[in-house]
Amino acid sequence: MKKFIAGLIVGVLIFACGTVFADSIKSLVGSKVDGAFEVYYQGKNLGEAPAINNSTYLPVRKITEVVGMQVKVEGKRIYLNQSDISQGNSSTTKDDGKKAKSQIELEISQLMGDIDRYNREISVNQSSIQRHEEDIKKYQEQISKASGKDPVLEQVVENIKKMIQEENSTNKEYEAKITFAQAEIERLKKIIAE
Repeated sequence: MKKFIAGLIVGVLIFACGTVFADSIKSLVGSKVDGAFEVYYQGKNLGEAPAINNSTYLPVRKITEVVGMQVKVEGKRIYLNQSDISQGNSSTTKDDGKKAKSQIELEISQLMGDIDRYNREISVNQSSIQRHEEDIKKYQEQISKASGKDPVLEQVVENIKKMIQEENSTNKEYEAKITFAQAEIERLKKIIAE
């Protein structure tokens, strides 16, 4: 019902204001974009809406799909129609529900694959860090045996320390991505449960 009402509002706004906006849109061709705004519908990011002459312009296809309308483009005309879901077709709603569930399950599967990949990368980096730390110990022993100064080996040690810092930084990024993916999986599981 919410989609129907939202679709109805969008439809009325688009059709009622079409003639008023026609002249203003023609005058916008070649205008400078002043900025862009992120557009959200029920918490879902739909993308950006450009701001031109103190007005924002939403992408028709994204908005209409969100409210359950079908979009058809023929030449320079856009046709908007209520989809079966908006009209309350229960069999289509069930089919779309199954499609939505399978899509969410696919997203969960992809996120789990990402988590596995990030964990493997972290493991590889940890092994590399351990090897680098062992190399540093060897080089530091060589430096101390060579009367405490060897500029070449000291530079090698500094370079290895930088590599360790980069690998640790990369691991932190992977850990943050894992945390985000886990939270997203939980969110998607709640959607399926509803």
